[in-house]
Amino acid sequence: MPEFVAKMRWTKDFKLTHSRPRRVDVLDSSKGKSTSESVIAAFEKLGDICLPRFPSLCNPKDVLQPRGPFTVVGVPYPLRVYRFIAALCGFIIERAHLLVYTRTTSGDFKIWLQLRDPWEESIYPYSLTSSVWCNVLAHQTPLNSIVRQA
Repeated sequence: MPEFVAKMRWTKDFKLTHSRPRRVDVLDSSKGKSTSESVIAAFEKLGDICLPRFPSLCNPKDVLQPRGPFTVVGVPYPLRVYRFIAALCGFIIERAHLLVYTRTTSGDFKIWLQLRDPWEESIYPYSLTSSVWCNVLAHQTPLNSIVRQA
């Protein structure tokens, strides 16, 4: 991790602590007046600087048409970032999964799974996955996202 942090081009919006416990803090330039907007802007600047240095974090399609923004899980204020920033910073973004099942005449459940295509940009080609899954866009509900993806 220290090597990764050293390669980053940090802006004045971040404070690095190199002694243990090591940490990176994002600074609220609004001093509490608009924390969400301030932090979002800080991460967008960081993404603009770091994307050329870490191109593997970004799907080439994301450069032309960025995917997001997505809501970051576990933050006490609304934080919405694009997918490559979430990957860059290790954020967990909201996802929605839909499992489809039917009941047999004997009362058992049959779960419908999707087989991933080998030619799609898939981490695990030919593996089984949820019937529908997607990242939840910041302005959508999980149900809206599932309907959009289905």
